[in-house]
Amino acid sequence: DLSFLILFTLELALQFGYHGLRLFKDSWLTFDFFVILLSWTLIHYPIQIIRAFRIIRTLRIITRIKALRDLVQALINVVPRLVAIFLLLLLVFYVFAVMFTNLFGELYEEGYTNVDYFSRLDTTAFTLFRIMLLDQWAEITIQCMDKYPWAWIPLFIFVMFTSFIVINLIIAVICDAVAQVQTNKIENKIDKLGRQEQTHPQQEQTEIAELKEKIEELSQVIKVLAAKVLNDDDLRSRPLPSGSRKRYL
Repeated sequence: DLSFLILFTLELALQFGYHGLRLFKDSWLTFDFFVILLSWTLIHYPIQIIRAFRIIRTLRIITRIKALRDLVQALINVVPRLVAIFLLLLLVFYVFAVMFTNLFGELYEEGYTNVDYFSRLDTTAFTLFRIMLLDQWAEITIQCMDKYPWAWIPLFIFVMFTSFIVINLIIAVICDAVAQVQTNKIENKIDKLGRQEQTHPQQEQTEIAELKEKIEELSQVIKVLAAKVLNDDDLRSRPLPSGSRKRYL
């Protein structure tokens, strides 16, 4: 355990030597720094519960695998939307907890349920959490229906809204964030290819212009040489283009 911690520390020291204080501008390297710092802090405590938290060093694998980094980045991006969904879920829990406490609060005292499910608001909230996770919700519903045959209706509405609508909404938001990360990657690749394609025509135009200049110089040289051969005084009197005498003669 100490050997791996020393290796991680040496790696961080090399990163710090290369990046300097700019290391803290990289969120993942900063995360590594605090994980290793916390690991060195906890290693000196003999309390087993505190020492058990050293397992958080395994989270450093997130910084080494790009797919995990993208997933974590996607989760961070959807935090505002997830907070809104959780607030909605909290509101739904409060409404149903108050309603079920008023409707089924006396069932345990009257012997219809073998467990106290709805006598207090906090007990009802915990029962609703179990129902949302579909933990024995059918058994709870059947016990409530012993006195109230219609009890399945509000319980069914709660299960449908929380277990199927809200939970799937959370999954949809996370999937959309992951898809957005992939879309951004594709768009970045397309932009890079587009910039490369824009660069090549400019280079080609420059080369064509240089070729035109060379062709013009060659035509002037040919005319002067032809005049010398044909004894044309008018053409022969024209000077050669600058630099062409050394280049072509």
